[in-house]
Amino acid sequence: RLAERYMKSPVVINVVREEGVTYQEEAILAPSDRLSLLSDLLYVKAPKRAIVFTRTKAETEEVATGLLRLGHAARAIHGDLSQADRERVMRAFREGEVRVLVATDVAARGLDIPEVDLVVHYRFPDKPETYQHRSGRTGRAGRGGEVILLYGPRERREFSELERALGRTLRRVNPPTPEEVLEAKWHHLLARLARVPEKDYRLYQDFAARLFAEGRVEVVAALMALLLGGAPKEKSLLTGEEGWRTYKATGARLSLPRLVALLKEQGLEVGKVAEAEGGFYVDLRPEARPEVAGLRLEPARRVEGLLETPSRSRRPVRA
Repeated sequence: RLAERYMKSPVVINVVREEGVTYQEEAILAPSDRLSLLSDLLYVKAPKRAIVFTRTKAETEEVATGLLRLGHAARAIHGDLSQADRERVMRAFREGEVRVLVATDVAARGLDIPEVDLVVHYRFPDKPETYQHRSGRTGRAGRGGEVILLYGPRERREFSELERALGRTLRRVNPPTPEEVLEAKWHHLLARLARVPEKDYRLYQDFAARLFAEGRVEVVAALMALLLGGAPKEKSLLTGEEGWRTYKATGARLSLPRLVALLKEQGLEVGKVAEAEGGFYVDLRPEARPEVAGLRLEPARRVEGLLETPSRSRRPVRA
């Protein structure tokens, strides 16, 4: 910019080799509990190496610690780390001991890691250039890669401005379903078990044989629950918030005001509502038993046709 302003016919010499960047881009409307969503994404996507970008040093530590607690090999990298600690983290990341690197934008400068499969914008980038610099950590040298942008309900305008600046539309997708996360955790556990040395698991073979001989399937299931976590909490498919179950509502001459009125007449607490093809999606409490005359309510497994092409009329609203 300075050259354009103060010089006549400036010549630009680029000493950085251009690399082909090919990555898929997705955007997810994130709930207030982004850490839970991030954990689900990492299980389902199963990247060999991922970089998660946050805004502050404190948040890198908070997210990395939370991911460790949820079963992910994650470490934070930020400006407060000593050079020795920084090199130790990067060595573990390159060698695969650490699979998720949680970084600030400043700390990630100068990193050269070609085999990054996934980049997650945990916090919205402050400008389009930041988005491009972050995203460029994956898809290098012709390799494939994925970029996921998490954005909040109050960041819709910034999201639209980002798309205009980029000159392309990011594909909007739903958060992973509980079934998808459970299946991914199962495969993750199988991969971990395959790496257990024979000298270690042979100690328990007699116990395992006894369990199978007695048909103690419930003991094996309980062990899996300890390793993978208990039953997943119900989450809204519209917002990702816990404590809600999303239903597809259909009925003759059904409108938004009529839907809300019918549900509230039955004493039901109504959460988010969004227009859908042939009806509405509506969030109700999981313990509710919705039976409303003239209204068909079916639990939704996915929200189709809502997040792909959002419009003002189809934006989820609080009833």
